[in-house]
Amino acid sequence: LVGKLIAEEKFRALDTTAKVLIGSEHGDLHGNNIIVSQRGAVLIDFAHYRGRTEQGVPMLDLAKLLVDTWHWGGLKHSLQDLIGARVFQRGAFRSLVSLAFTKYPLPPDEQRLWAAAVSCIAAEHLTYPGTSPAHKKEITDTLRRFNWNVP
Repeated sequence: LVGKLIAEEKFRALDTTAKVLIGSEHGDLHGNNIIVSQRGAVLIDFAHYRGRTEQGVPMLDLAKLLVDTWHWGGLKHSLQDLIGARVFQRGAFRSLVSLAFTKYPLPPDEQRLWAAAVSCIAAEHLTYPGTSPAHKKEITDTLRRFNWNVP
């Protein structure tokens, strides 16, 4: 899909030189696609799965999961900490780095893609029913701080 888009004239100016970790990507990783039992966690609903050969990008799964957890599950980090990847400096999140990134601190290409992914996913939350006014304000204010054009 990305290859087809880049081939279109209007997208020829896109930077396609970014180097990021390629691997398995669930494609729609959020809390409702994780079942936890006594035997551990199991991922379900692989309708959007992409493997290494399909150029899956694991960091996109992690971005979706963390933004959704911040939004719906009360993750105790700011959206700014998520966008800036500072969430990986401490605690259990530090161990997630090896699953989705080449190393920490993130190399520049991974940092750019991470910030863009988190920002886009957060912006999408502005359209969700049930998004609280406080979350809408934090999303809007944070995205403006990162120079994203939001209404």
